[in-house]
Amino acid sequence: MTTVAERLPRFERRRRDIPNFEVTPRDEEIVRIVGRHRFARSHHIVDLLMAADPTTSEQQVKRRLQLLFHGDYLSRPKVQVESYRAGSGSKPMVYILGNRGIDLLAAKYGFRRSSADWTTKARTATRGTIDHALEVTDFMVSLALACKRHGRLDVMYFDEIMRELAPAETRRNPNPYFWPVSVRPITGRWQGRAAKTFYAIPDKIFGIRNLELPEGQNRKFFFLEADRGTMPVVRPDLDKSSLLRKLILYGFTHIDRLHERYYGLPHFRVLTVVPTRQRVGTILAAHQQHTAKLVPAPLCLFTDRRGLLDAEEFFAYPWLDAAGEPHRLLD
Repeated sequence: MTTVAERLPRFERRRRDIPNFEVTPRDEEIVRIVGRHRFARSHHIVDLLMAADPTTSEQQVKRRLQLLFHGDYLSRPKVQVESYRAGSGSKPMVYILGNRGIDLLAAKYGFRRSSADWTTKARTATRGTIDHALEVTDFMVSLALACKRHGRLDVMYFDEIMRELAPAETRRNPNPYFWPVSVRPITGRWQGRAAKTFYAIPDKIFGIRNLELPEGQNRKFFFLEADRGTMPVVRPDLDKSSLLRKLILYGFTHIDRLHERYYGLPHFRVLTVVPTRQRVGTILAAHQQHTAKLVPAPLCLFTDRRGLLDAEEFFAYPWLDAAGEPHRLLD
């Protein structure tokens, strides 16, 4: 028997065709997952729900995703239409929030309600933006699943950091996802004649809680950078994006303790996930040449994406610090 959800179109929203739709607690959790990850494929959502409840039905989740889309709690970026045309095959559906979804999260979970129209975001998101965001989601979902398997670890998402740790000034900020950094001339080819302000914009800000340790001693905090291999490692001009500029900004963030000022974080590490181990080597060479006196080597960890995501044990996979010394994520 064909259900209402199965008869609905994939990319044309029809709220009138689901007049009796009511949001369940499971639906709220689905919306919260999408809100925390910005862009998420259906399999990301299914995997996270199954990790919390092994009795979860994949088909039932997909039916609820369909209804949440038509109810405007979720949106489907238009650019993925190409994947659903006849003969091209299909990939798992990509979701972002809908307008009613962010309203729900703001009202019940303290999420920030921006003035942006989320239907417009779904229509205008580019393939490059989505692909990069999904690489961030791949990492965060793999991390969350590894925490579940460990049993005593838990991810602390940005909305929780904002509620529990961030000062009031940051909570009031309409753009709390980045912060200004004053870069001063110290050494290296990038030095300028005077201080200049740039903005550090991580791909994700999160923490990991260890429930086996005492409160106050059980959290590690991270800024994530998902590098796709397209950004230059070094540019002599800091006005242009480069991985070297990111190192410099995090170095001054550490020196000026901006992580405390803006987010209430007692410490942090920068995790950079890159396409290949060879690229890690290129970044380490740039650090040795330009930022070794500015950035403490253990502050920044680097690893290759495919090896990490394919690893049998996520937390055992090796990272290298800026001096090339090996670490594990929880060291």
